[in-house]
Amino acid sequence: MYALAPDISAVDTDYGMALLHQVRGEYWSLNPTGAIVLRSALESGDPGHAVELLVAAFDVDGGEAARDVAHLMDGLVTMGILVRRPA
Repeated sequence: MYALAPDISAVDTDYGMALLHQVRGEYWSLNPTGAIVLRSALESGDPGHAVELLVAAFDVDGGEAARDVAHLMDGLVTMGILVRRPA
């Protein structure tokens, strides 16, 4: 399971999602694909679900989608945007 870090707020935009660290004032944006991955992580906690959504929505190979999802999820955790929480 995943959650946004406590000081992170997220809002949908016309082109994906904007993320703000409310204390440090850091700002990130996710394109529509990244937004799908983040929403899926927050809702289902299963990166495999994000892969399924990407394969269904875009002309992408499942293996490539899985690598991209893993890379983005790792990056979001490393940057402190997304935190793992106990199941």
